Amino acid sequence: MDKRRDSKKRILKEGESQRKDGRYQYRFTESNGVRKTIYGKTLEELREKEEEVTKRLLNGLSGTSGKTTVGQLVQKCLELYKPERDSTLRSYTYGVDLILKCPQANMPIDKMKKIDAQLWIKELSASGKSYSVIEIVRFLLWRAFEVACDDDLVGRNPFGFRLKSVIQDNRQPKPALTLEQQKIWMDFIKTDDFFYTSYDEYVVLLGTGLRVSEFCGLTKSDIDFDSHLIRVDHQLYKKADGTLCVVGPKSKSGERYIPMSADVYASLKRILSNRKAPKIERIIDGKSGFILLNAYGNPKTSQNIQVTLRNANIKFHKRHPDYVMPNITPHVFRHTFCTNMANAGMQPKTLQYIMGHSDVAFTLNAYAHSDVESVVEQMGRLVDMPDDTELKVKKNV
Repeated sequence: MDKRRDSKKRILKEGESQRKDGRYQYRFTESNGVRKTIYGKTLEELREKEEEVTKRLLNGLSGTSGKTTVGQLVQKCLELYKPERDSTLRSYTYGVDLILKCPQANMPIDKMKKIDAQLWIKELSASGKSYSVIEIVRFLLWRAFEVACDDDLVGRNPFGFRLKSVIQDNRQPKPALTLEQQKIWMDFIKTDDFFYTSYDEYVVLLGTGLRVSEFCGLTKSDIDFDSHLIRVDHQLYKKADGTLCVVGPKSKSGERYIPMSADVYASLKRILSNRKAPKIERIIDGKSGFILLNAYGNPKTSQNIQVTLRNANIKFHKRHPDYVMPNITPHVFRHTFCTNMANAGMQPKTLQYIMGHSDVAFTLNAYAHSDVESVVEQMGRLVDMPDDTELKVKKNV
């Protein structure tokens, strides 16, 4: 069978043809079965457009960029980059659902400009959406358009701007316990007839800055009592269906060694000595010997620790109704540890390493909080201060 040729005797590919006016056209079928046609003044121009169509179709998008909507692009990218952690997946799914409810989701991706993107962000803020939610939405849109840029579906990413340049970050600083609050809380836990069993767990969380999922993932082989070091290279998670899984850290920076203080060392020793060996050691994704076990001999999860803390908070406030104590969560312990280390003068890069952050600015901006007395004390190490400075600070505070 002879191949179809154009007026210059060149062989045409399947779907290509030359019109009577000399122009070229290419017909193809969308994934939904709809037939489409693109045109070119020359065969070379047509085939460049064919390559773009092929890229789009391979990515599950519309064959023509003008028909691919923002919503379609974001949905496809969520499928492509589906996160392992259920909590992250829930956050991203919520963000995508929010995007799809906005009229901008129906806009063709090549029509979305930077000004449109910024106005969209402002609209979300004006509607009452929190900064954290908008941060997720903006990330999902930015990532989707990065994919579109890489595949030459659009020329530039309209969401390539800093979120703080458009809306104000109105998030409240994460709470950190004062030294007094730490003592009162830990004394309450240590002497309570029910929650005393959690005392050593809280000592470790407060003395290491571990994420609660990292703490739950610790195994006996991760603790080196001879070197006084804790190895952190994985986390234990409970999926939505109830199954447990071991995953790696959020980033390479999450792999680290944390030195043990004397208190942490003693608490870990007690945790292991009080650990009742199960009949069969549970193996999860190749890991076994988890140091924290529940009453059934299964590894404890972050949910177990959070529930216990929630009940402890309730009991504490009933016992001390007039004392101002923030709601304590595992993350509050983490924030408090970071703040304690910063106030003690730990170098930012060292603190970044211990916290497992990829960016030192994140460590300082999100976690470390100094109070006036700490500032005066640290300043006094470097320069001469009036003798009554500390007294004045206490009076003013």
